Amino acid sequence: MNRAELTFRFDTPAFLHDGDGKTARFRTFSFKGALRFWLRAVLWSECRNVEEVRKIESSLMGSTERASRVEIRLIGMKRSGERLRTHNEPLDHPGLAYLAGQGIHHYKECWVSEYLHMGTEVTLAFRFHGLTAREQDRLNRALQAFFLFGGLGQRSRRGFGSCTPVHAGGLDLPDFATLKRIQERVRSFQGDFNWNDDAGAFDPDALPPYTAFSRYTWVRTFSKSEIGDPVRLLEEFGKAMLRFRSRRSRGDRDTVLKYISGKFVDSPPARAVFGLPHNYYFQRTKTSVKIDAVRPGSGKDPDELRRRAGPLFAAVHRFEDGQAGVVTAFLPARFLPEDLRIRISSKSTKPRFVKADWRRREFWKPIAEFQEELPKST
Repeated sequence: MNRAELTFRFDTPAFLHDGDGKTARFRTFSFKGALRFWLRAVLWSECRNVEEVRKIESSLMGSTERASRVEIRLIGMKRSGERLRTHNEPLDHPGLAYLAGQGIHHYKECWVSEYLHMGTEVTLAFRFHGLTAREQDRLNRALQAFFLFGGLGQRSRRGFGSCTPVHAGGLDLPDFATLKRIQERVRSFQGDFNWNDDAGAFDPDALPPYTAFSRYTWVRTFSKSEIGDPVRLLEEFGKAMLRFRSRRSRGDRDTVLKYISGKFVDSPPARAVFGLPHNYYFQRTKTSVKIDAVRPGSGKDPDELRRRAGPLFAAVHRFEDGQAGVVTAFLPARFLPEDLRIRISSKSTKPRFVKADWRRREFWKPIAEFQEELPKST
């Protein structure tokens, strides 16, 4: 088999843009980039060697030295007119607003970034050059992971740009007929480590060096029987995350307030595990505090050093039976290189550099606990 054809549907809005960064547009290189990411993610458990992963990835998907053996062309797109609802009040759809964040959503102006509408269908043609059966299996596994847990565009880890296959001729993809079938399929990605068992031995040296599936992967699903609309369900997911963060925020705010008052702080806010950077603002004193990652003493660090994407992925799907579901995957990996620190900084207080103690199980627990609190988490 050297050809295949795939049609998929965006079940949530995709913030994909043209070169100008403004016009909403699907481009195949965005899909290829996501496919490469998930290929690396599935290869780690097989190879457990970064150089071997890179070798297989470049052999399949190409590099600066060789052409890709997986050609992907856009051959059709059916646009939908289903737009996101604009709010009448700033606190309408707080879950979506929280998940989208600044640059996509504004509390007064609502949606400030263009997007491909939910319901839009994309058809791609694949051509494979000399793939062995094992290489085809690897590619199928990456595609499975992409559709189950991933998405395209900005905030895809938070459920935007989620894609569901409609037709897959020549590819081995999950059956999205019902949530139950998907729950059966995601079990093959579940690790053997039980985050609910505090007695389980946690070995930080077994964590992947990059975001990838491992024995520590934790997969859960979330649904509400009365909600069949993926966007409405994403709103509920966002509100669940907001409630979880609100309950946990007191300890984090205490840590930041200690820093502002000049007291000794030796650990970052627990929220850091969900990703960096993030900010705090105290209305009474008009004080802003930023939490990011830097290499102390190196001067101005580039943005890629200050950022650390969170290890929690969420994808929303509408199934053939009319139900909708959120599939979440927690993929812990070594959080920061040893020479990087988390910086707590504000204009009025000298920066404090603390270590992200990702080698301790407790550092990661908030994410697994959030997944367990989701309704109908299984």
